[in-house]
Amino acid sequence: MAGTGATAVRVRRQRGLGQVAVLAVPRRAWLAVLWRLLAVLGRLGLAVLRLLRLLRGLALAVLRRLRLVRVTRRRRAVRVAHGHSLACGPPERQRAAPGPTEDARRPLVRTGDPCRPYRVSLAARPATRDLADQEHTVSDPTTPPSPEPQPGQPSGQQPPYQGYGQQPQQGYGQPYQQPGYGQGGYGQGGHGPGPSALSPSEERTWALLAHLGPLIVALATGGILGFLVPLVIWLMYRDRSPFVGEHAKESLNFQITILIAAAVAWVSVFLLIGFVLVPAVAIFAVVVGIIASVTANKHQPYRYPLNIRFIK
Repeated sequence: MAGTGATAVRVRRQRGLGQVAVLAVPRRAWLAVLWRLLAVLGRLGLAVLRLLRLLRGLALAVLRRLRLVRVTRRRRAVRVAHGHSLACGPPERQRAAPGPTEDARRPLVRTGDPCRPYRVSLAARPATRDLADQEHTVSDPTTPPSPEPQPGQPSGQQPPYQGYGQQPQQGYGQPYQQPGYGQGGYGQGGHGPGPSALSPSEERTWALLAHLGPLIVALATGGILGFLVPLVIWLMYRDRSPFVGEHAKESLNFQITILIAAAVAWVSVFLLIGFVLVPAVAIFAVVVGIIASVTANKHQPYRYPLNIRFIK
């Protein structure tokens, strides 16, 4: 009997150990699952930190470019206020622009350069002339020089000659004084001065903002108002810079496409598919936006993938 009781106790102990082993296996599995989940969350946190650092670096680069643009504009304004010409340099370095001359051997033509508006016409100068003809041309005061045709007059017709001594105020200097800078030259146009073109640095800055601005605004507003930044840039600079207009239009179309995709993803949450679609759409928009910003900063064109181009 004693041996039978000892055998029963051993069987009970073995059964107890078996129960403990069966209960211990699920606990270890749960711990392994929790450990893996914590590892995945840690990797996601590191990726988010790297993304925030990259956005911070891009924002600092944009601010530096804007500051340089402002400083450049201030320097230009100061130079213009002190009489400096942006095309010709400071006043002491500007060469005196030659005016029209009464020497018929050296006719002048307009060059379109504000620093030197006239130059000697090489085509009108004959290759060979006799010395007697030159002396006759210089010494004969009754032969009036042929003036240049006015801008509104055909080149084949000459203005009627009214005599060299009758009206001196309408002599040889009149055709050159009429299209001068104060009356109808470069300062005034038919419809007023148009918008000035952007410099390459300004084009890179505004194109970078057209792609990076929607990401910042989308993070602040929940991805709803990101399309406003490229819309404003496109309306402001599409006429001043084709490069900025093309980048802003491409970014505007992409933001509208992402807005529609995000709405569909949030609706599909009720079908249990949106839990995968919503983060996928957000990550795709951020990654492609950063690639577009880097490409625009290199002054190169960029086309968004999977983009519905509503504005063409």
